[in-house]
Order: sequence, then structure tokens, then C-alpha cells
Amino acid sequence: MNLSGLLSLMKELPSYAQLIRQAGVEWEGKAVVLDAAKPYLIAALYQELGLPIMVIIVQPRDARKLYEQLQVWCSPSANVHYFPELDFHSYDSDALYHSNTVVERLQTLSALAFEQDIREPPLIVASLPAVMSKTTPKVGFVSACHVLKQGMTADPLELLHRWQNMGYEMEDIVELPGTMSHRGGIVDIFPPDNNLPVRVEFFGNQVESMRFFSPTDQRSTQFLNSVTVVPAKEVPANGGNILDYLQDNGLLIIDSPQEIEGVTQKVY
Repeated sequence: MNLSGLLSLMKELPSYAQLIRQAGVEWEGKAVVLDAAKPYLIAALYQELGLPIMVIIVQPRDARKLYEQLQVWCSPSANVHYFPELDFHSYDSDALYHSNTVVERLQTLSALAFEQDIREPPLIVASLPAVMSKTTPKVGFVSACHVLKQGMTADPLELLHRWQNMGYEMEDIVELPGTMSHRGGIVDIFPPDNNLPVRVEFFGNQVESMRFFSPTDQRSTQFLNSVTVVPAKEVPANGGNILDYLQDNGLLIIDSPQEIEGVTQKVY
């Protein structure tokens, strides 16, 4: 069930109209909102302002709950992402590079890094531990990305080597995000920010065709003119932070700011 059709009712509230006027300019302030109304208000702000929004929640469990609620309140086309906290294994085990946690984080970074190229601005929900964790600096993330276009010239072996350095793992069959395969003049790759893997067919060193395909039955679903390849792993040792990815025009919503301040003071 989707409740986005009810968001227009929020416009009838004078307090909401005032909040919209304040959020439209450089403004830092507080709003007292009941817990049950938070997803409703955030979804309405997202729809009204059309800006990138990041919401920081103290506890991971509460952040995940808000993310699930926003998926109900926002329209089906909304670009809603959850940025989870890393655990110990996500840093140290190559086998877990492409766990759901890492894939969700990479999808979020990609949505923020390229928000100007997508139809809907990103709405990000993150817990405080996730925000405090390090990630790839934005400059490094963006510079590692590249675009493949139909008809362009590219050496398949050089691409595979480049993708390996970006964190992609070679497999016999591409089924999971962050993997790639090579068979003759065919190269498959599954960028973490895509819902489906991409099959690239070469004629010599020329990209002859590209198309999405189903990882379950390997059948093609849609031909592509271009595809952006993003990193398949983070480089947290370089000291980046997700807050650096939020554009200057973005809206940062901090839930329970006093509690967050208390936690950060204990850590630092």
C-alpha cells in the first residue's frame, strides 16, 4: 500500500507552510514532531522541495524502520536509500564485499554523487554509526567511475583489469552486484547501483552492443546506449564521509540532535 496521495493534506497546515518557506533558504532551526508523524513530514518535504535530503537517526534499528516507512509514504518513483553502518566483517573479508550492507552503501554513495543526472533527487536515511564511519572520499569515488558507450573503442582486457582495481570480482557467471565475467568477445558486469547486470559485446576492441540481462536465466531484457560503472567497494582508509556527498543545496535533517551530540562527544 502506498500513501503518497495523502501528502497533499500537509499543505493545509500553516505550520507546514512556514517550515517550507524556511527550508527554501539557508536556515538552521528546530521542529518538534511526534514520532508517528516523522515519515509523513519527511516524505512531504521531499515531494515539495525536490532537493536531496539526508536524515540522520541515532539508532540503526530506528533508521531502518524510518526507511521502511518512507517507502510507504513516498511515491513509487522516489529515490529512497538506506545507508547502513559497516560491521567488522565488511572491512576485513573479501567474501563479504558484496553483502547487502556494502551494496546498499555503494548505491547510496552513487545516488548522492550523481544526483544531478537522475530524475528524482535522493532521500537518504542513515544511522549515526553509519554517518560516523569512514568511506571513499567523494572525489575518489567520482573519479573512479566511467561510462561505456555503444560504438566506443575499449580493450576488454584493460577494462577487466580496471574493474578489478575498482573492487569487482571475476566469476564464471554474473549473478551478484560487484561481479564480472569474460567469455570470448562478451563481458558481463554487475554495477552495484544497477538492478540488473549488463552484458557488453565486443567486435574486436569496439563496443558493439550493451544490454541488461536477467541473472537467473541470463536472458536479455533491455538494450542500452551507455552504462556508468561505479566502484564495487569502499576505501574507508582514505577518510571520506557520507556528509561530504550531500550537495550544497541539500537538506540535512537531524533527529534528536541533543542525543546525537551526546553520543558524538563520548566518541570524540
